[in-house]
Amino acid sequence: MDELHIRPLSIFIPDPISYSASFRLSFKRIIKIMDEINWNTPSWINSTRFTMDTTIGKVRRENIIDWNGNCITFARDGKTVKYYDLDEGIDIPSDINTLLWKESKNKKNDFGN
Repeated sequence: MDELHIRPLSIFIPDPISYSASFRLSFKRIIKIMDEINWNTPSWINSTRFTMDTTIGKVRRENIIDWNGNCITFARDGKTVKYYDLDEGIDIPSDINTLLWKESKNKKNDFGN
């Protein structure tokens, strides 16, 4: 995003909808990514907020009041909401080489260039 001069303000954590487990990350892994960004990137990037939309409004890591197993409770404005994280064994990180897309300098695009 930096190379494209995109300046994100928030990164939204996907809603835990039915049948979405294979597209989600565990909250533990999200926190690991947040920490990596916050400690190892320029200041304009590490000010990016990770946020999640809930029935009580947007919540962030700072709003966690309880974490018991895969149930995380957030509080905001005197209201609470429970977020049910992925069960153990569902969030399995892929090989980074599979995830990174790199364009070969010798590879032609779809237009023959």
